[in-house]
Amino acid sequence: MAQSQNAMREIFVVDALAAETTLNAFEASASDGEIGIFNADGSDGTSKVGGFLLAMKVNGKTVVSDTYKSEDVQTAFAKGYEAPVLRSITVTPTNLTVGQEYVLNLRILNFGSLSAENYYTKHAQYVVQTGDTAANVVSGLITSLNKNFSREEGSTASTNTAFTFTGTTTLIITEKDQPYSLGKNEGRQIPFDVFVDEDSSGLSMADIVTTAGGSPGVGTGKQVALMEYFYRGNRGDGFGYQHFPYNWGVDTKTNAIGSEEYGLIELKAISKHDTDFNVSTSRKEVTIACPMSASVIAINAIINKLEAVITQTIPDLV
Repeated sequence: MAQSQNAMREIFVVDALAAETTLNAFEASASDGEIGIFNADGSDGTSKVGGFLLAMKVNGKTVVSDTYKSEDVQTAFAKGYEAPVLRSITVTPTNLTVGQEYVLNLRILNFGSLSAENYYTKHAQYVVQTGDTAANVVSGLITSLNKNFSREEGSTASTNTAFTFTGTTTLIITEKDQPYSLGKNEGRQIPFDVFVDEDSSGLSMADIVTTAGGSPGVGTGKQVALMEYFYRGNRGDGFGYQHFPYNWGVDTKTNAIGSEEYGLIELKAISKHDTDFNVSTSRKEVTIACPMSASVIAINAIINKLEAVITQTIPDLV
């Protein structure tokens, strides 16, 4: 029996295009994780014939999209996987005056309330000694940072859950990838900046450079799982586990694999409703996520099949 997703945004997390050429055959023999593209009457989706639909096999059941008219698809495109980039800032000491105190400020933005006006600052201090080089300053700042972060939950005297501090003559501060728990914690990246106090005469004491701006990437398993969770109306949550503390420790179900690298296909369409000649228009969007870690062959096969029913060109991924 087909199950419909009646939502403004639909998402299909799949592994490959099914070989079956009719919806009836798909329901009978397609494998879990496969997607089928069919005409509205269930026949093979190879031409523009009265609209089309998508079907996905999940746990032996068929999930079917709404029916779309080819002419209602406004845009269609595919986007390949892009790896996330962790934000990294380097600090190079430039003032080695004996007795000068280095004060480094690591400011974590959007702390707590997620407001730009809220932030949390960790400091590191080091006083320059006779014979010190830049390496001594960097080593002292790393020790101080680790000591201050050791007060945080899950941290020790040499490591913490938010940042890594490395380098010899240049201090490199890099955010760590944050864990996520679907439906509870999105595992967002850490927005932060770094600055060093000036000396008593107002001179700069360090060169500070952002070597990696920080990017969440495109098509990570984490992102696809979150998309699936929200676009499907949190359907993966069991009714008995909706609220804290009952849902703590209970994993929300998802078809996405956290370690996978997904390519994305996006369809943006409009849906017209005729109510006594008063035509109202609503927006409909479809996302298809397919792994790219092994090859682009699977997602390109889906792209090529879609092109036939929407009569638009979607460039293959490479």
